Amino acid sequence: MKNDIIEINSLNSEGQGVGRLGKMAVFVDGAIPGDEINVKIIRQAKSYAVGRITGIFRKSEDRIEAPCKVARRCGGCSLQHMNYAAQCLWKESGVIEAMIRIGGFDRKSIESLTAKLMSMDNPFYYRNKVQLPVSSVAVAGKMANHATQENISDCGDIKNNSEKFQINNLKDIDVNEIYSNSEKNLINNQNANQNANQNANQNNNTNDNNGNAWSKNQNNNQEQNIKKSIAIGFYETNSHVVVDSDECLVQHPVADKIRLAVRKFIIEKNIPVYDETRHEGLIRHIVIRIGFNTKDVMVVLVLRTKDLSFKKEMTKLLKDAVETGNMNLKSFYLNINDQRTNLILGKELILVDGQEFIEENLCGMKFRISPYAFFQVNTAQSEVLYNKVIEFADMKPTDIVFDLYCGTGAISLLLAEHCRKVIGVETVGEAIADAKINAKANSVDNCEFFVGKAEDVFPQYIEKGVSADVVVVDPPRKGLDATLVNALVKMSSSKIVYVSCNPATLARDCKILCDTGGYEIKSIQPVDLFPWTSHVEAIILMTRSGSGDKK
Repeated sequence: MKNDIIEINSLNSEGQGVGRLGKMAVFVDGAIPGDEINVKIIRQAKSYAVGRITGIFRKSEDRIEAPCKVARRCGGCSLQHMNYAAQCLWKESGVIEAMIRIGGFDRKSIESLTAKLMSMDNPFYYRNKVQLPVSSVAVAGKMANHATQENISDCGDIKNNSEKFQINNLKDIDVNEIYSNSEKNLINNQNANQNANQNANQNNNTNDNNGNAWSKNQNNNQEQNIKKSIAIGFYETNSHVVVDSDECLVQHPVADKIRLAVRKFIIEKNIPVYDETRHEGLIRHIVIRIGFNTKDVMVVLVLRTKDLSFKKEMTKLLKDAVETGNMNLKSFYLNINDQRTNLILGKELILVDGQEFIEENLCGMKFRISPYAFFQVNTAQSEVLYNKVIEFADMKPTDIVFDLYCGTGAISLLLAEHCRKVIGVETVGEAIADAKINAKANSVDNCEFFVGKAEDVFPQYIEKGVSADVVVVDPPRKGLDATLVNALVKMSSSKIVYVSCNPATLARDCKILCDTGGYEIKSIQPVDLFPWTSHVEAIILMTRSGSGDKK
């Protein structure tokens, strides 16, 4: 297909630039509003197309050189080529546009209710959880060569550009173009994977019934292949191709020290890494959790088979690596995942060294975090988020509060100080176990925690005649289950505080609650928990019309 010149005037929910060829929307990775680019169409559907930048004719005033050397290929960050201030404006605007275009709310009203996005002073090194796939450079190398051939060239800059672009000008773009799943997984990586299959290292001496068979009968050729074939990083966008790197600018620096130590160990001991196409090899993932305020570190090494032969050596190596970062390895697990699956953690955990959990201090309380438990990945911004939730909830000492999707109980315990009782619900049993321990450790005795789906547990309380004055919901990206929405309408609590990581499903759910439950949006607060990515968190306060709450 021929190259075309288009102007980028917005971003979609995945952080792709959006321009137009005639009436057709074109989604382009690496493009931002204000760019005028040469684009090659690589995929075309009925109502949209996907393009690849072949040159930049005019750069946006908000375009910067990505600080990360692998940002163009790595799927971890999608906006490193856009300055942080512009990212924040776009994210704030994205929440507003979702509420208007998907929720159907009045523009003037939503704009007046939306506060300025709460951004980070330092948007680097903020992640307290890292999940690094371990793979073969035979796979990542092909994509590296492919990316080299596609380097973006400048076609010239127009310096005297008096037009000020709009960060998120969505007026002429259909909602389905911006928030449709069809824009995902469009680039087919099968050819790359098939080629990788042909080049991947063979490991015929591996014996799943003998834990350390991998370390025997290794010839010099295999050793050299292993040294050349270790990729530890993040997946390329919409693929399982691992982009190798030794440094990540959004995770705590100690994670890079751990990555380096594991890489060195794999090479020195000739340990085969996981090949998902053959379902062979041993080491699949490195999962790292970090207490920023306590300096606690947890490492979970995910293996395909149960091999404990190297646990003592690995423990010492990890401790040394963590200590060089002035942190403490408090917990080291092996996790066994022998399934062909996209799930990172398997069901079997083996504690190799230390305690079963790490701790983190947040908002004056101490929280216990186990391998499976959910905990917000940005510690500093979590405090900002939680304090805003408390402010929105504005509880009375006699209030009963539900915290649905409560995780390890962070919000629940903070709410408990201001009300009579908090009931937390979470599907992950380990998280609820931690929540109960967290309550005891912080001397909180007015919280109850239950394992189960919110849409199952919450209606049961309605049947028992229990009512809530305030309900806090913090669902995953898919938003609220329809059964839970109906239950919220039926219970008719005076306030709902909705914490969301997906503006599209937030807008959808708010529309239903307002249309069928008599709720009214009182305030919207975007928060940036994920700098350099397309993701944004938002908190919405809703009250029932005529409930008498402060406005």
